[in-house]
Amino acid sequence: MGEPDFPILAPGQLRPVADRPPGDTLDSLALYPVAGEPDWAADFPALWTPGEAGAEARLARFVAGPVSGYAAQRNDPGTDGTSGLSPHLHWGELSPRQVWHAVRQAQPGELSRSWPFLSEILWREFSYHLLWHRPELPECALRERFARFPWGRDAALLRAWQRGRTGYPVVDAGMRQLWRHGWMHNRVRMIAASLLVKHLLQPWQDGAAWFWDTLVDADLASNSASWQWVAGSGSDAAPYFRVFNPVLQGERI
Repeated sequence: MGEPDFPILAPGQLRPVADRPPGDTLDSLALYPVAGEPDWAADFPALWTPGEAGAEARLARFVAGPVSGYAAQRNDPGTDGTSGLSPHLHWGELSPRQVWHAVRQAQPGELSRSWPFLSEILWREFSYHLLWHRPELPECALRERFARFPWGRDAALLRAWQRGRTGYPVVDAGMRQLWRHGWMHNRVRMIAASLLVKHLLQPWQDGAAWFWDTLVDADLASNSASWQWVAGSGSDAAPYFRVFNPVLQGERI
């Protein structure tokens, strides 16, 4: 497999756009919590630094250490073994090519050394490929036989899952982390998603919508493709009969 080209250097300056239409200011979008209401983003600054500088600093930290143990540590939520780059990739503060070549420079030689991590970057790109060719991905099962699955919609069960009150420690810990920090370890995401879809029989679209509302790295392509993978209805999805046991998974991690 050929490797991607090096990213193009940033231009020294950008030419102004003629007849530029008026735009909105960030303040006018009212993105921050309203005064007097609960501050849902209070804990975010301790974990995330938006912008290119924050993205480059996080990438530098990852390639300086955790990338070397990624294959062994990526499934351990108690270890700082993942990159944490997904928000920066989603918002365009880093490009996949930047990440690819930074990792390759940190782990020169055979591609197999860095493949466990780089393959995840390619999976993100595959999700974009799916969304481009199947724009119904966020709402509709890609496999027709799942389109009329008899979900047991239950608002109380969905609410318990959203708030981390299912009674399964690993799921509840992950969902409460998501609510406070806007992030959840990928392994825990799979366990929590499996519980919602395959134990509680709630539609995967409801889980995808909650992740879309709460994740700082919420990405339409990756989020939708991942939920369809868990549900068994997507492209190259986990079999519908594969169920994550939330008790055994919690004991293993």
